[in-house]
Amino acid sequence: MEKPETKRLFIAVDLPYKIKGAITKLVKSARLADNKYFRLTLQKNLHITILFLGNIELNQERVIKKLLPAIEIKSFDISICNNLFFSLKNGSGIVYLKIEKGARELKFIYENLLKGMLNSGINIKIDKRPFMPHITLARIKNGPNNKNDILNLLKPFNPDNILPDGLKLPEFNCKKIILKQSITSNSSPVYKNIYSHPFTQITGDR
Repeated sequence: MEKPETKRLFIAVDLPYKIKGAITKLVKSARLADNKYFRLTLQKNLHITILFLGNIELNQERVIKKLLPAIEIKSFDISICNNLFFSLKNGSGIVYLKIEKGARELKFIYENLLKGMLNSGINIKIDKRPFMPHITLARIKNGPNNKNDILNLLKPFNPDNILPDGLKLPEFNCKKIILKQSITSNSSPVYKNIYSHPFTQITGDR
C-alpha cells in the first residue's frame, strides 16, 4: 500500500521587508556569519513560527485551512526584543530574538490553533516546551565535540548585551497568519505560502 502524499507544513507570521532588512544588519553586527558554527536563516525565510505541523496528509490540509478562519482577533502590534538569546543542547541549538509586544496575542492564536487541531484529529507532534514566540536567526551546528568553542562564541549573547540603538528593530502590525509549506532543497528550505487568514483591521485612532 502506497503512503499518502504529504506536505511539511507550519503556521507563521511573516515579517515586513524592512524588519527582515534590519535583522540582517543585526546579524552582521553580531558577526554570526563569520564562523563555521552557525547556519544563518536566509533573510527571505525570517518569520515567527506559531505552530509547526510536520508532514500533513492532503485531506488534513483541507481541514487545517478551515481552522484558521476560526481565529477571531483584531490586528495587533508586534515588537522584537533588542537582545540576542540562544539555546544550546548537546552542541546544537539556535540563536534567536524574543517577541515582546504581541506575545500575548500570539499565544492566544497558538492555543486556539492547537485546540482546533486536536479536536479535528490532526496528527501533529506537540512540543512539550512552553510556547515562546521568537525569530530564529541561526542554527548552531557542528555537534557536541565543539560545545566549548560554541559556548565561548555565544557568551556575549545574553539579556545584558543590548544592541546599539541604531540597530533597534521597529514595531510592525500583524495583519494575518499564514499556512506555509517547507520544501527541502540542497542549500536551505524554501517556504511556500499555501493559505492566509487576515485579521479584523483596526480603524481610526490606535
